[in-house]
Amino acid sequence: MLLECQSLLRSLDPGKNTDTVQFETMRKLRSHYSNFYHTLPGGTGWTTIADGRGTSTFTASPTYSFWFRRYMTGCHRRMGDTWIPDRVTTMEEVLHCYMILEEDWMRYTDDLTKRLETTLTAMLLIGGFSGGLRGEELPKIELGAIRKHWSEAVEHPTTPHVPLVLSGRFKQTDGERLYFLPLACRSQAGIEIRLWMYRLLQTYQMLGVVTGPVFRVTQKGTRVKRSSVGDLDVLFHGVLTRVQERWPRVLPPMVKIQDEVSVRRSLRRGSTTEASNRGIPKEVVEANQRWSKHQRSRGVLPAMGMMERYSDARANVGYLVKYSLGL
Repeated sequence: MLLECQSLLRSLDPGKNTDTVQFETMRKLRSHYSNFYHTLPGGTGWTTIADGRGTSTFTASPTYSFWFRRYMTGCHRRMGDTWIPDRVTTMEEVLHCYMILEEDWMRYTDDLTKRLETTLTAMLLIGGFSGGLRGEELPKIELGAIRKHWSEAVEHPTTPHVPLVLSGRFKQTDGERLYFLPLACRSQAGIEIRLWMYRLLQTYQMLGVVTGPVFRVTQKGTRVKRSSVGDLDVLFHGVLTRVQERWPRVLPPMVKIQDEVSVRRSLRRGSTTEASNRGIPKEVVEANQRWSKHQRSRGVLPAMGMMERYSDARANVGYLVKYSLGL
């Protein structure tokens, strides 16, 4: 009852998008308490194998009692959810972003810092729109692996392509992985994927950087770490603001870019929508947009669209590039 009263008081705190916090924020108090309780002696009991796909654990935490679960269900029904999804980024908006980036590339011929910023912005558009990557996957794009397989990819005997390589931990996988996602050199709408990727590699090489994450921030000294999604939003919002100011017909002035747009989902949602509009086969979309397979897998890890070894990706490149080619 004490935790129930605390959670009700928490539900009255001011929210970001509504007058008060939403249920998903309020319920974290229950998770915090139960996680602490499970560290105490006697907090958990025996563990039993349920059906081969997971386990069932006995717990003595009051937050898992029948009464408390009914209380949380009642709170959710009465509070509801205010869902504000990221705004879809359209193909027209993406193409106008590239027009501005091309102008910047020609303008900053002697400024490597500006050129790097320009190519990084183009890279997040490539990964998020042409590759259909989630926002949290973009910082995992690996520079050294792309350089390693660049010549082999662009000189492919039948299907020249661009090797997009990601390194790190991924959803529903264990440990560090290296994934390969071949992209078309140029899409049907005119997105110059190979050109911008080559410019990025050359700019980094001129700066003396040949390995590590593509999107990076330098901490104290020379330590380098991967950028956060918030860091990428700064680049994304910057180019979209310029598109809005220059072409209000393409991106209406009433759109609040800072609040409605993010690399977390805007580019991926726009990519999926454009693929549907262009009639790209469902199987090709699902091979690239891996969430559909996970939702239907019922706890069993399905086959991923990205290949773990470049040899596998190279053998299937003709099929894998259909998505980025068709956009």
